[in-house]
Amino acid sequence: KKKSIELDESIRSMFRWYRNSEIYIVHLAQSETMEDIADDEWTQRAWTLQELLAPYKIELFNKHWMPMSGNEHDKEKQYTKTIETLGRATGISLDILQNFRPGSVRVDERMTWAARRKATRVEDVAYSLMGIFDVSLQIAYGEGGERAFCRLIEAIMQGGDRSVLGW
Repeated sequence: KKKSIELDESIRSMFRWYRNSEIYIVHLAQSETMEDIADDEWTQRAWTLQELLAPYKIELFNKHWMPMSGNEHDKEKQYTKTIETLGRATGISLDILQNFRPGSVRVDERMTWAARRKATRVEDVAYSLMGIFDVSLQIAYGEGGERAFCRLIEAIMQGGDRSVLGW
């Protein structure tokens, strides 16, 4: 029971941890160059959305732990090859990558980012979006992906944006 409570608290705190980090380090295990990023498993994982959008600063390292760019960090305010590559790989606009704000707004667009993501546990597709929409769900592994997703939609609708219905 204690482990279940700790897991629940950890998952619901992840976005905040990433947001409050000084810099978030990303190891792209399958990438050697910028051109490889789109095919890297990291860009396709469900949890990546939080890891990419929450921190103000990230630094990408390739599979050899070498920096992917010469930038101070890879979410700099000016457009760089790195941020453009991340935008193409994730389908997220450059402005949002650099200036993301969580909340129950532009739900249809945010759901589109999440639609093609992969997760080891089916419920994680929904749970990984809690921080993106600034909602909280009780973690209930075993409930199934469909039930977790329905609970996520209900929490988002309580935030006021009905565009989720158009998704």
